[in-house]
Amino acid sequence: MWRQLKWFDAILPLGLAVLLTPFFVASRLPGRPNYYVIVGLALLLSYVVLRWETIARVVGRRQLRHGGNAVALSLVMLGILVVANWILNRHVNRWDLTKERRYGLSDQTKKILANLKDDVHLVYFEDLQGPGAEEERNEAKDRLREYQAYSSHFKVEFNDPLKDPAQAVRYGLTAGTKLVIERGSKQERVNAVSEQELTNALIRVTRDKKRKICFVTGEGEPSLDDSEPAGYAGARQALQGGSYDVDTASLLGEADLNATCDALVLAGPKVDLPPQNVERLREYMKKGGKALILLEPEFRAPMPDFAALLKGWNIEIAPDVLIEMVRLPWGQPAATVEFGTRRLSPHEITNDMKGLAVSFRTVRSVQPGTGTVEGVNVQKFLETSANAWAETDLTLKKPDRDKGRPGPLAFGVAATIKAQASTPAPAASPAPPPSAGEKPAEAEARLVVVGDADFASNALLASPGNEDLFLNIVAWLVKDTDLISIRPKEAGDQRLNLMPRSGDFWLVAAIAVIILPGAFVIWGIVVWWRRR
Repeated sequence: MWRQLKWFDAILPLGLAVLLTPFFVASRLPGRPNYYVIVGLALLLSYVVLRWETIARVVGRRQLRHGGNAVALSLVMLGILVVANWILNRHVNRWDLTKERRYGLSDQTKKILANLKDDVHLVYFEDLQGPGAEEERNEAKDRLREYQAYSSHFKVEFNDPLKDPAQAVRYGLTAGTKLVIERGSKQERVNAVSEQELTNALIRVTRDKKRKICFVTGEGEPSLDDSEPAGYAGARQALQGGSYDVDTASLLGEADLNATCDALVLAGPKVDLPPQNVERLREYMKKGGKALILLEPEFRAPMPDFAALLKGWNIEIAPDVLIEMVRLPWGQPAATVEFGTRRLSPHEITNDMKGLAVSFRTVRSVQPGTGTVEGVNVQKFLETSANAWAETDLTLKKPDRDKGRPGPLAFGVAATIKAQASTPAPAASPAPPPSAGEKPAEAEARLVVVGDADFASNALLASPGNEDLFLNIVAWLVKDTDLISIRPKEAGDQRLNLMPRSGDFWLVAAIAVIILPGAFVIWGIVVWWRRR
């Protein structure tokens, strides 16, 4: 069949040998196995070109033409797949349709990565021998690949401590450590490869200074050490996870609050502020302070001094309780706000929270004043629906919607206050110049007032949007703009527990055992009957 052999006929066995070599002796080959595959395919292609006439005569030109078309189409499709794979490898884009967005990065993580100015180096220490090590490593690679896709400053290195123990010694690897994140001289160790742990560590390592959030004590506020439903232990833990230092402070203390606290939180005082505390808080804001005030309805005692203090900043509170015509799943009356569905003024605190619902319990109205105060800008960002009303009978014995102010009603406002306008009370004489060593006044003070303290308590902080709202408020106060977003959440329990002989149990059993199999049997009988 072949007229005569020529020198290039040796290319065929040589190309096959080179192509198949990596699959049998890859561990002993110099260079990468990919090079052998490429060279082998090139040799085979050269042989086909040189022996084209002979191949066409043996196969037949018609069959060769049709076969060539099929091969060409296959190569085109293969090329499209290769190009698409190359693009996707360099541009990560996922559509995560899971309820908790388990396979996509949160808005906060994306913001932090996009704002990186310096290189951040991450070393992942692989455990190749433990149970489930391969699955964990693949999951970590996928997650870290997504981090890299959002910032060229995020560098990742995988290390096997058994093969390179010097690297483990350098980073002081301890039992349980999965990875180390470093930026310059700062290092953070992480024991779990979850987005929440990774992002919190990234926040801590990229902050040159930890901001201190001080919770005011002395007026019966919830304790930061209290893990009961009404306590604030969860709020402290959430702030510490976001790279903040948390401490307590007293308005009667001698310390300079502006120098020691980046923001004050006055959460749920049970009594009105004494005059000296009102004056201390006023002076703190006058020097450019940042404060979050969470007020409960006046079930215990009136708060006229609080109302007068806030009115000077064009914020009005009233002795009322807001009643919202919705109930939480466990039956507690509450006000809920779904961001993006209420008639709210756009605000930086809530712009990224569309689609989230935040739960509140006992709420009072807080709204911008009807007048204006020079240098003060007040904007509402929390509001009830039109179904709510303000009830002035705080005993709640006979709530009457017709006697109350109808909704929608604001119960959360944010204010920016110029330094010269930060003192509501008129000054009798010009303010003296700052003394030596005194912290100079900032150009702007910030104040947030919310008519509910329960939303940040242990009982409600774990609700879908409560922690995000609380941390967004603090981030807005201290101007951590890249922390104002929706944070990563750990995956919840997705199991379905069916009690024996319950209604759900019998429904699932009926669908799986009777309805679906019965439908196929009936359809089969119908088809048989038509064809008989």
